[in-house]
Amino acid sequence: MNTRSTSPSIVTPGPGDASFDGPFLYAIRLAAGTAMAMSLCLGVAAIRRRDIPRHRARMLHGYALGLGAGTQVATHLPWYLLPDMQGELARRLLMAAGWAVNLALAEGSISHARYRAMADYSASPALAPAAPIHGEAAYRLYMKHTMPYLEKCGGRLLFFGRGGPFLIGPDHERWDAVMLVQQSSVAAFMAFAADAGYLAGLGHRTAALEDSRLLPIEEGPWGMPAESVLQLRG
Repeated sequence: MNTRSTSPSIVTPGPGDASFDGPFLYAIRLAAGTAMAMSLCLGVAAIRRRDIPRHRARMLHGYALGLGAGTQVATHLPWYLLPDMQGELARRLLMAAGWAVNLALAEGSISHARYRAMADYSASPALAPAAPIHGEAAYRLYMKHTMPYLEKCGGRLLFFGRGGPFLIGPDHERWDAVMLVQQSSVAAFMAFAADAGYLAGLGHRTAALEDSRLLPIEEGPWGMPAESVLQLRG
């Protein structure tokens, strides 16, 4: 008589086991996929407007969501190491963590190359709007507050435009905006900078910007007026 012995086998379900995919996880997948598609569409729309900083941000968000599966391999390590935790709740949390980690890293990268992702009014809470705003919006509030004081001291805004990567300059450095301001004199500029009314709204600027540069320019031999160039980075 031929006999065959069998031994029980234990199958450990992995993160791809659909038996742990409940309706909540399907909803998360749908939300992540929709957000990725919207980010890519907004990125294309931004580049058509030649808005390179916003294009980069939207595309980075889209790629971060699209690459979530790679990060989910890492977030599922506890799933393999602690079999007792396996279940639908753990599955949905670990899957969501993959997308969340990617988005957090993407947002951290963006906020170091632009206006602040969200204006930081911690130093001037009295100036904070009722709802959170983007750093660029906070800078608009600063400019709206500043212009009357600038004009009162004889100054004027000659140019304000969007910045970006240097054509000639460090590859890693970029500025969101460049502003050209003409002052009638150094004394007038000092009076403007010390005006109590102007200083009352300075918190908008601090909340808006991660970094900035101020470059004074003196009158040249061709009779150009004295100006200053301000570079801004969120």
